[in-house]
Amino acid sequence: MSLSRLLRNLRLRAEGKPNRITDFDELRATLAQEQKRRAEAELEITTLQRRLSAHENNRPRDAKRRYAQKSGGTTCKRYQPHQNA
Repeated sequence: MSLSRLLRNLRLRAEGKPNRITDFDELRATLAQEQKRRAEAELEITTLQRRLSAHENNRPRDAKRRYAQKSGGTTCKRYQPHQNA
């Protein structure tokens, strides 16, 4: 940008008239707000996904810390050899 154009834009800014510098600053501020909004939305989404995943993976355990089934049995049964009569 030439010096004369810069001075003209600064003069217009001082007079309160619209110019390219003001427009560019407003555009930059709008872009920053949109990026911030999107980042906050992404953070909220990932936080909710993490909470949901933790909630779904929080299965009950029995006394030996094995995952228990909803019916009360465990998914990892102990080995019991057959007894001969």
